[in-house]
Amino acid sequence: MRQMTTPERFLVVMIGWDHFAASVAGELLSAFTQNSSMLIVVASEEIASSIECRGHKAVDVVVTSYTDFETIEERGARDATAVVVNMTDDREKLIYVVNWRKVFPNARLIVPIDNTSLTKTFITAAEVLPLSRDEVSAKIFASYLFEFDVATYLFDLLTPAQADDDYDIQQHLLPAGNGFCGMAYSDVFVALKKQYNAILIGVSSIGPDGEYQLSKNPADNRLIESNDYLILILSGGSSNRLNEALQASIG
Repeated sequence: MRQMTTPERFLVVMIGWDHFAASVAGELLSAFTQNSSMLIVVASEEIASSIECRGHKAVDVVVTSYTDFETIEERGARDATAVVVNMTDDREKLIYVVNWRKVFPNARLIVPIDNTSLTKTFITAAEVLPLSRDEVSAKIFASYLFEFDVATYLFDLLTPAQADDDYDIQQHLLPAGNGFCGMAYSDVFVALKKQYNAILIGVSSIGPDGEYQLSKNPADNRLIESNDYLILILSGGSSNRLNEALQASIG
């Protein structure tokens, strides 16, 4: 799960609701901090009444047309950290995200899709990250058949760390002035392992276009800079200690 250093607000907007959305919401809510919230947009009171997490203090449910962008904006959607478009039909989703981009051009859109042939269309037409529900679940299922321990590890990593000895994948923002800034990737790798028992598996840095670009397991001599995101495998206890250290380096 994404970890952000002292975020002013972490808001997830969920467009549409079904069993998949409920599962995603459950995972998110278990990892939310006090600065986190979720806006769920549904088309009917009947659907709204079926949302079990509706009473959660971090959840705001609004019943309106999906294209009622004025009402959705009034609930804070323009400042959303991420928007999950979870409508029924993939082509309907594609049309919707194109229209969403016209109103909220800077939104980070994530779309679970069933038809993988539309993947490139989503990416090129609306700069959307499409995730295939079938492919993700199929890979986990196949792993259970052939690589049981790998599948068990993967399932654990996909589940937010709630106890100190639970592990998951997180990303932590490296603030300016932190001691890791200017160090080589390999040196930061060793330091994180020794100090926090955290395994560095990648770095996300701001590219020439001003957007973050992910480097998976970069070269040893790659320099780590301020405002990079460190992609890590670590436990809940290690995450808390690392987050405290990163916050301290800001002040």
